[in-house]
Amino acid sequence: KAENPNAQTLLDTQIATMHDGDLDKKFCYQLLASSGLCTVPLKTGFNSHIPGLRMTLLETDEKAFRNNLHRLIDALTNYASSDSTA
Repeated sequence: KAENPNAQTLLDTQIATMHDGDLDKKFCYQLLASSGLCTVPLKTGFNSHIPGLRMTLLETDEKAFRNNLHRLIDALTNYASSDSTA
């Protein structure tokens, strides 16, 4: 869940209009709303046959860079162990 209630409302509205196969898009939206990490879904954003995401890391501060990677790892782990992937 997003800490910001407005972000959660927007997320819920967007997810309601997605198809069941848009798991990569759903994950990217959830990631943005809950962590502020901006990613692009491969399947729906790049018309790829491979579901996944693309992320550009332009952070020059190594500590912030590592923190962003750990936040992404945590989000992927939580998502994979939730019922959101069903």
